[in-house]
Amino acid sequence: KVGALELGKIALNYIGIMTGGQKKMIANSPVFKNSKPVLGGKDIAKWTYFDRGNFVNFDKSKIHSNDNEEVYLSEKKILLRKTGRELVACIDKNKFFTIQSLYNIVVKDREYTEEFLLALLNSRLFTYIYNKFFITNPEVFPYIKRGHLDQLPIKIIQLAQQKPLIQLV
Repeated sequence: KVGALELGKIALNYIGIMTGGQKKMIANSPVFKNSKPVLGGKDIAKWTYFDRGNFVNFDKSKIHSNDNEEVYLSEKKILLRKTGRELVACIDKNKFFTIQSLYNIVVKDREYTEEFLLALLNSRLFTYIYNKFFITNPEVFPYIKRGHLDQLPIKIIQLAQQKPLIQLV
């Protein structure tokens, strides 16, 4: 961690919407008054996502928590799957809303780019760090807690030095 910042100091890490009942709150067409396009953990893979045409009822009176619309409407954010034995992330430029199986990572420190952080999150090194130090419930249902995500070490590095990784993304 020497020469590094924690991810939580560079970006806001925000869990997706807790609907309190996905069968009533998600549909495959925009049938709700407050319908918003939505993605869940099963909709993303490393580097990409699959828009299955689902919509969430973004009625704040019916959502249990995580209803900060500003996060979902970010021009660019990283989506990170919350569960699994490896970190799986992609970039969203289409302002998808997400459910609780995804983290929304919104970069606040403009010395770092979404592409650089995405390259790190999808790397074997970060999967190793996750499994070695941060995985919760590894035998049954492995997932990463927000506090652990906030602690992931990001090397202090100039934008010019990030370019080789940015170009890979």
